[in-house]
Amino acid sequence: MLTRDGYKYYCQLQTSDYHHLCNSYLVMFYLGHTARYRPTEIQEVMSGELRPLATEAVALIPKQFMYHLVSLITGKLCVIPYSEI
Repeated sequence: MLTRDGYKYYCQLQTSDYHHLCNSYLVMFYLGHTARYRPTEIQEVMSGELRPLATEAVALIPKQFMYHLVSLITGKLCVIPYSEI
């Protein structure tokens, strides 16, 4: 995530088996699917140690995902720091 103070990394910086956009999509799909179809599991997530990560993901990933897609489609760097939104 790009902020006024530079990039902030919330997850491991090692290379992944999937593209970073796939990882973002997978997190959002998991949280949405779990919230709708497994309410007891989402209660466990939201009452456990993953709560800060889940709330950050829901707040930030959709807009960051959109900026990455726009950058891919247009072939230009579309960067709007979260701190300016």
